[in-house]
Amino acid sequence: MVGIIILNFNTFDDTCECIKSIRETTHISYKIYVVDNVSSDGSYKNLIDKFDGETDVTILKSDRNGGYSYGNNIGARVAISDGCDYILISNPDVIYFDRAIDLLAEAISKNSKIGVVGPSTPSLDQSESQLLRKVFTPKLYFFSKKPFKLLSKFFKSLQTEIPYPQNQDEIYLFNGMVRGCCFMISTNLFNEIGLFDDNVFLYSEEWIIAKKIYEKGLMCAFIKNAKALHKEATSTKKLGTGFQTFHLYLSAFYYLKHYTSASNLYLKFVCVQNKINFFIKSLFDKSYKQLFIKFKISQNNLSDGKKNILIDSVR
Repeated sequence: MVGIIILNFNTFDDTCECIKSIRETTHISYKIYVVDNVSSDGSYKNLIDKFDGETDVTILKSDRNGGYSYGNNIGARVAISDGCDYILISNPDVIYFDRAIDLLAEAISKNSKIGVVGPSTPSLDQSESQLLRKVFTPKLYFFSKKPFKLLSKFFKSLQTEIPYPQNQDEIYLFNGMVRGCCFMISTNLFNEIGLFDDNVFLYSEEWIIAKKIYEKGLMCAFIKNAKALHKEATSTKKLGTGFQTFHLYLSAFYYLKHYTSASNLYLKFVCVQNKINFFIKSLFDKSYKQLFIKFKISQNNLSDGKKNILIDSVR
């Protein structure tokens, strides 16, 4: 059985549409676990009212808005205790096409080399939005930032993503990770790697998963024939670009410090670069200005080795 985890944060309509698509397109055994991440728009009550008595949907509520990792872990733990064989992490703004989830489960159950599997994720304009990310290293992160990013256009080894496969192979294996908006992993493996890292509030979860499955000698799989429409960052867009960059910078720094062999000198460079970039953005954007002091404090705390800063900071 597949335990499908949907993290809801002020996205009641999207969550209902996602559940509807799962019901209409999935033919294998599954159970849906919706975790409300302390929504402020009445989502939790609406979800309870709508799905009360439904045997295929369980509504859970987080004790606090601990972010993407913390919220998804709540659902994953319940799914695991219920005996689910696989965990499907799904954003609420994902719409599944026929047999998409079936194909993911079939692939991961038949190939022992696969640690994680993800579908094709066309956007609303039907362009492919799936990102086949490499296992992130300090070197790749350095060349993903401006102005150094310009060099990655000329050297493939500096690119953070693997080119989208042009052949028609149903399953494409690579070292890295698909997008966190939709992926499947076995419950045994998810338990072995400690689920998501709760210290990461938002972003960089894919980097951490990629690193952990790579260290276990496993690969990520992309299935072109499994399709799921992704409407893109419904909840985070409501919170503004300052909020997004706040967590992009801090989560990446946390990953570099705790999951790579980055030197102290390199980390100091990233720390200074983050502060300067955030400050410059705060001069032109109110959403950055409001968060600048908190960002500076959070960055300093992370630099000092504190691991829970992303939970204690901005929500």
